[in-house]
Parts: sequence; C-alpha cells; structure tokens
Amino acid sequence: MRAAPVPASDVFSLCAVLAHAATGEHPFEGAFFAQVESIMLRGPKALAHIIDRGLALDPRARPTPADILATLGRLSRRA
Repeated sequence: MRAAPVPASDVFSLCAVLAHAATGEHPFEGAFFAQVESIMLRGPKALAHIIDRGLALDPRARPTPADILATLGRLSRRA
C-alpha cells in the first residue's frame, strides 16, 4: 500500500522541476548533482540550497512550501 502524499511530497516534486529548469537535466539521471554544485558556485546559492534540501530523501529534512516561496520571492526581486 502506498503512503498518502504529504506536503513534503509536493516539495520534492517542485524541487525536481526547479532542478530541471535550472540545469536542463533530470535530477536523477546523468551528471545532475555535479550541475547542482555548479549552480552553487556560479548561480544563486539560495536556489541551489533549496533544490538540494528539497530533494532530500528524508521528508523531514525538506524545506516547507513557505520556505521555497520566500526564497523564490527574494530571488525574483533581485532579477
């Protein structure tokens, strides 16, 4: 039996989409994690941090939807 989705499931999915948008790579194929390191070095560290935390295996380690929204809001104001 499958576990019921929880907000951390949505966060994981959102971060997978953000990761793909930021790197052009599927987050679980190829050199994705090297791409995340590259984003951390050359791009918005906050975005890379949210992606990294959002894809954590432990749902309790993932950011809340509010954390993601706040981070994306700060990044969009800088652009």
